[in-house]
Amino acid sequence: MKKMKFVYLFAVTIPLLAGCDEKVNPCQEAWDHALLLLNSANGKDMEAVSTVRESPDFQAYLALNSLKYKNEDYEITWEALPAGKWKAVQQTGTYEAYTKYTPIYADEKFECSLKATIKKGDDSYSGEWKFNAAVHKREDLTDYTYMPISEMNDKFVNNKTDVVGKKIYTYGKITATVEQSSEHIYSGFWIQDGESGLYCYQVYESAWFALEPQIGDTVIVGGNVADYNGLMEMYVYSLEGQKKTGFFDFPKENDEKAAAVAAPVKINLDNYTWDKDNADTRKKISALVEMTDLVYVEGIDKMKAGQAATLKCKKGEVEVSVSINYHIGKAAYNELIEATKNFKANETKFKFYGVLSAYNDVNLNPIFGKDSIIVNQ
Repeated sequence: MKKMKFVYLFAVTIPLLAGCDEKVNPCQEAWDHALLLLNSANGKDMEAVSTVRESPDFQAYLALNSLKYKNEDYEITWEALPAGKWKAVQQTGTYEAYTKYTPIYADEKFECSLKATIKKGDDSYSGEWKFNAAVHKREDLTDYTYMPISEMNDKFVNNKTDVVGKKIYTYGKITATVEQSSEHIYSGFWIQDGESGLYCYQVYESAWFALEPQIGDTVIVGGNVADYNGLMEMYVYSLEGQKKTGFFDFPKENDEKAAAVAAPVKINLDNYTWDKDNADTRKKISALVEMTDLVYVEGIDKMKAGQAATLKCKKGEVEVSVSINYHIGKAAYNELIEATKNFKANETKFKFYGVLSAYNDVNLNPIFGKDSIIVNQ
């Protein structure tokens, strides 16, 4: 992920004193001097004395999870108001001590706030930052055709010209994400509606990380549909710096198509016909799948730049390929290599969990890294 410029926002707004008396409240002192909230969105300075802010699209705030002030530990809790109007995501890496709060986009401007309460012993102190969340700008769907994922899959099998090269929008629930676009250009995510899956590709990084999509979220996506060596993909964004070709977003409230999206179904492939030209197989492409008692045969130790690794396996007498391709990102790839380096040919058995792919040939894609392969005990 590209590093963002973070600007400190000092805690000096609308103090709501709790338990006030003549003694100095250490919680108030900590509130006045500690850095509790960071502006993570636009890199612009925010005057601490101003209590109402216009928040443009993708504005977000990093809230400190725990507080140490003058070598003393304080408890800090946050309340995001109004309830249900914020998206909270725990951060990792450099900012793992923070939770990222982003106002949920709405079609009308609304007032929102983040309230922090600091406690130590019998003392406490609270304060609040107020914001105006801007109206969310939504994609114009005039040039797009709506099509459920299941219908897209059927047309891709029976007559690709009905979908390939077309601008289509659809809905689904996120089943997996790849958040390593600063390391590899093939960022993307998988969505599913019931048993039907779709790989969404070439995500525009600034929008992806700002929206903070999570597994389980229902999203609306649109873009050009492509046939990538047998795998149906949707280009929801072009590469950064090039012309935008599509979009992804959270649906509007009360969106009937979004409400109709079924929970992703994990499909068991133990009795599966291993044939990418099989009509039933096509319906499972990019969907969550599992397979038990796979026997490891051989693999590739290291991935070269721009290349994929393949674990050759067997299920009974059927050859099965586990394709560790670069779409899953370097970290997940390295974890998989480490997890499989002690596998013994024709001895090690494992359970697979990931998605079914049709890139070049039908194969299993371990999109959850080392969690996609569980060795039999």
